[in-house]
Amino acid sequence: MLQILKKWIVKILTDIHSAIVATVVLLAVAALGGIVAIYENLRLLLLGILQTPTPLWSSILLVLLSCLLVYLKIRGSLLRSNTPVDYTKQLDEEDIRVLLHIAETENPLVDKDDRIISEYIISVRLKLSPQQTKHHLEKLYKASCTRYDPYGELRGLTAFGREFLKEKNLLP
Repeated sequence: MLQILKKWIVKILTDIHSAIVATVVLLAVAALGGIVAIYENLRLLLLGILQTPTPLWSSILLVLLSCLLVYLKIRGSLLRSNTPVDYTKQLDEEDIRVLLHIAETENPLVDKDDRIISEYIISVRLKLSPQQTKHHLEKLYKASCTRYDPYGELRGLTAFGREFLKEKNLLP
């Protein structure tokens, strides 16, 4: 009886082993077939693209490369333009004279009627043309020395403008 049981166990185990080996071989062949099928489809797709008229795929590639180039140039110029510029170094004597006049006009000890700060009054008092005055005020605004209200009216000096005049020993 033990012999018969042994033969049956050997037969069952060999059948199971054969089934496992057959399954593994079948899966390997199926996987290889799938890889070959994917490769063939990709190869046919690439051949189809390459055999289309040249202007189509080369034009698309050229447009994408030119867009990339423009993007990189814009990004590079923006990165270089983030360096702050010190506009106070560009101020000449006339700009400083206008700035000093604004500081004196802002002074609370000055009569209330004389405290009005406008381009016209600055032009008349400093004997400048309105265009020159506007130019000087724009330079001073660019240098962060003057402040304006939301309506565009000149309101006086900024703290930076006052410090600038103190550095030049023009204000106490």
